[in-house]
Amino acid sequence: MFMRLLQMKIEPAKMPDLRAYYDDRVIPALKGTHGCIFAGLIQSNEHHGECLSMTLWNSQEDAEAYGKSETFNALIEEARAFLAESSEWKVQLSKDFTLETVPVVDEPTLTSYALTSVTQDEITGSAPAQSLYVRVVNPSVREGQDAEFRRIYAEKVVPALKTVKGCRYAFLSEATGGPHELLSITIWDSPSAAADYEESELFQNITLAMKHTFTELFQWKMGLEKNQIKNVVTSDDSSVEHYNVVSGARFSSH
Repeated sequence: MFMRLLQMKIEPAKMPDLRAYYDDRVIPALKGTHGCIFAGLIQSNEHHGECLSMTLWNSQEDAEAYGKSETFNALIEEARAFLAESSEWKVQLSKDFTLETVPVVDEPTLTSYALTSVTQDEITGSAPAQSLYVRVVNPSVREGQDAEFRRIYAEKVVPALKTVKGCRYAFLSEATGGPHELLSITIWDSPSAAADYEESELFQNITLAMKHTFTELFQWKMGLEKNQIKNVVTSDDSSVEHYNVVSGARFSSH
């Protein structure tokens, strides 16, 4: 299985329009696209102007074929109406050779991931998908420990999550064709189900089992957090993002 994440910054006030566009244009288009299994529009809880379009595919070849298609390019162009203008401005010459400033629009960012570990539960139907909750963890893994991290995820994390009430899906994904990056993505019935898991003894035990694969910085920060000292945000930090699925559908295999 293969996953594509298209990250967008939008005007929060345009979220209802973006959701309608996703329901009316994106989902029908992807439903008829060979190899597409699932499409979902998810919105960040922390930053309401940040959205992800998450699509799941039978294979990398199917996803790449869609990325080169006229359909994908047309949908991206239509989506520009919802994108936020950044705080940056650029100076350019107009057609009458006078200087003018124009806002720089934040371009959607696409990242592709190979999925190496998946739970057995399935997302079925568009109505349930719209109430789901997504938790994205970007772990900071020690150099040379990627294989060990993947082994623990497959042997401990996935079996454990199968027993957790409210957990529908779990992916360990690895970026392809760019900077190396691992993501753990879990999909839940509700925010409360994810929160209960994060506060559970099971979560603590899993974290301890994986501790030796994390960077020294992350291990040090874990120790500080036990003493309730504020986190220090750095470029090496492991991050957790939380999203609500605001639109989505699972398709039968093509």
